[in-house]
Amino acid sequence: MGIKDWLWTTPALGMIVFLGFVFGSTWLRSESINYQYHQQARKAYAKCEFKLARQFFERYQADNELTSAQKFFWAEILSKTDDQEAAAEVIDELAPLNEGGFGLAHLLKVKNIYARLLANSKQLIKDDPQVLKKLKWHLEHCEDESTPTMEAWALMHSMMGEIDESINVLKRSSEKEPKHYLILANIYNNARRIEERNEALRKAEPIFEARVKLDRLDTESRLILADIYVKQSKFPEAEKLLTEGMVLAPEQSLKRAFASFYLLQFNLLQKQDAPLEKMMQCLNNAIRAEPGNSTVLVNMMRLFKKAKKESPESADQLKKSLQSMVTGNQQPALAHVALSQIQLAQGEEEKAVFHLESAIQIDDKMPLIKNNLAWLLAHQRTPDLNRALQLSKEAAQRLPGNPSVRDTLGTVLMKLERYEEASKEFQLALNAEPKDGASIHIKLAEVLDFMDMGEMAEAHRAEAAQLKQAEE
Repeated sequence: MGIKDWLWTTPALGMIVFLGFVFGSTWLRSESINYQYHQQARKAYAKCEFKLARQFFERYQADNELTSAQKFFWAEILSKTDDQEAAAEVIDELAPLNEGGFGLAHLLKVKNIYARLLANSKQLIKDDPQVLKKLKWHLEHCEDESTPTMEAWALMHSMMGEIDESINVLKRSSEKEPKHYLILANIYNNARRIEERNEALRKAEPIFEARVKLDRLDTESRLILADIYVKQSKFPEAEKLLTEGMVLAPEQSLKRAFASFYLLQFNLLQKQDAPLEKMMQCLNNAIRAEPGNSTVLVNMMRLFKKAKKESPESADQLKKSLQSMVTGNQQPALAHVALSQIQLAQGEEEKAVFHLESAIQIDDKMPLIKNNLAWLLAHQRTPDLNRALQLSKEAAQRLPGNPSVRDTLGTVLMKLERYEEASKEFQLALNAEPKDGASIHIKLAEVLDFMDMGEMAEAHRAEAAQLKQAEE
């Protein structure tokens, strides 16, 4: 009998071989199923079927220890399925602040901190004084030299007062990303290194001129080139470039840039004490480009007040420009607001109310307009206190910490003789440190008198007197 026959005819050994075959095939099948779960999760994620991806990956990780790359993928799935807290925990594990971790997780941390710094750096640093150190750590471990990462490096160095280090980063990155020449120019300008600023702009100018020449519909390059021209005081070139862009492709970004250009011209003319007609032309050009631009409209209102004293004809022209805007098919709400202010300046309260009501009909999500209308309704010859109360409450819900809004609500409640509620609103207004605290103290004192709280009323009158004296 041969060895092979002997093995298969021996019961114990035959059973071992048989069981090995069974367990081996089961293990292979299990591995195959796990692999399929993993692959199906990735396919579902690629198709943006994130809930399905999560189901498959949960099955996969139940029987497998995840690698760092797989944990990062799991965090992405969690984020896409609105489980941000769990996703953040995974990323924190992958990008710790005391050891290397996983590069992509550190990069995600860099992107997050960088975006938040750009949005509101002062508040972020106030909330987390160590945020710049954290950013530096994540930058050192993200293993990435892409354009956004280099920008984050430059910003971090700049905010830490390391200007030369920031400049060195941008010098290196500008060769790959010419947009960085403009950031470099701004840093030089802030450091009053004017010749180096001009040199950075001179390097950027021919690059973006070539890009615009190659593709006249390249809006991004056109805007950057216009910015370069403006920074070099080449205003005719910038105006020509933006005007051509408005004709070829009037995108919103171009409209905004066009309006900003004429606002800049307006500011320069103001400093030169130029004729009102020239300043008005700049604002007219700006508002035609971007009718809803709030900065333009605010300047129109200010210019109207100045023109009313110096040139009634120019004031009338400004008013007509705004009126033409609100009679078209697309009426910007802010144009109605501007007109309401002009009507108020002329003592035409009913017309001012009309324009504020029109603004709310166009856009009812602007609480300050509701606040202004509530104030007008409460103080007009025939007050509409119920409507004023409704509007002021809506404004307070949207802007609970705004002292002007709380003051309006308190004033309406006081006029309705709801003194206890009014006192609370005036106190909230004072807690928010308003600019006109004296007048609120006086109104609160009047309310407290009605509530038989004379001593408190006198204290607030004394406080109002001190504030007025300080202002003088």
